[in-house]
Amino acid sequence: MASSIKHNYNSLYKVLNGLRHFGVGTKVTRSIYKFPDTYWVVTKVKLSKDQTHGTIFGRLVWRGKSKETDMRINSSLKDEWSLVSTPDYKNFNPAKADLSELYPTVGADRSC
Repeated sequence: MASSIKHNYNSLYKVLNGLRHFGVGTKVTRSIYKFPDTYWVVTKVKLSKDQTHGTIFGRLVWRGKSKETDMRINSSLKDEWSLVSTPDYKNFNPAKADLSELYPTVGADRSC
């Protein structure tokens, strides 16, 4: 018997299309990520003219710990992506924004 539960997953481009600044500052996650506090913070988007593919960069937060550099987000065409949260767009300018406040700092939980 087939499951009647319908998940709302789309490609990353469909998730980000229609958001301000093409989703820069947005937190997104894949359906295969089973750990809590695992998501990407979108930092740069280069869309094609038809806005259905391109290149998306972001900072991976894995189990609450952020990676040190921005990376290209792979598997963006797979229908596995969903929106976690968006920044407060009233006071958000991606050109001037410090995106580091959107993800945990590396080594913040380490004691000296």
